[in-house]
Amino acid sequence: MGRSLKEDVYCRLKEEILYGQFNPNVVLTEGEIAQKFLVSRTPARQALQKLENENMIKRNSSGCGWTITVVRLEEIHEMLELDCALVDLMICHTMQRITEESVLSLEKQLEQIGLLVEQREIHHAADLCRQFRISIMEEAKMPLVLKVWLSIPPLCNFNWLWNGIPLEKHLHSIADNRVLMEAIKERDALKFEKTYRRHTEEYFEWCTEVYQRFQL
Repeated sequence: MGRSLKEDVYCRLKEEILYGQFNPNVVLTEGEIAQKFLVSRTPARQALQKLENENMIKRNSSGCGWTITVVRLEEIHEMLELDCALVDLMICHTMQRITEESVLSLEKQLEQIGLLVEQREIHHAADLCRQFRISIMEEAKMPLVLKVWLSIPPLCNFNWLWNGIPLEKHLHSIADNRVLMEAIKERDALKFEKTYRRHTEEYFEWCTEVYQRFQL
């Protein structure tokens, strides 16, 4: 059985939000969404209400339309700090427990990321970068800590924010994975931690620039 009209509008609209098709300051209205997806106002309204319940959008104070929910810059800083703290905790165990077979697997992942960069599939490459780092942290064999770390939403999920960062900075960020790989091969936890923290601090600076651009 196919999706209902409401579900179809909801899924398509959610995908566009996730892939940065709307800027944070854009107002979404029932009429505009209905016109965009060639449906009546009812499924458009139902889709918007469902996204509101998921905290992806919020109703304007005037009651006229919705805007994309924007995480506060302070919350991004908090998420990145927690990210670094948990990585510092896990990486020492990864260095002690990782096998040569796993190292080879990580190198193959890095090669795939490089191919995607050459093809200018940057968003896809960023997704694989996250998987690359998840694979590293899984080697720590600390499932509870890993679960907490995975609960931190990756910034690439905030696609309007991700899209606001210039391409050359994303390429610089992706290149950091080679340094992380070197640290893994050398079993150098300190080198990994320093690289990861520098990378995180740079990313926060880039996020701050995007927030200033949007006047958020």
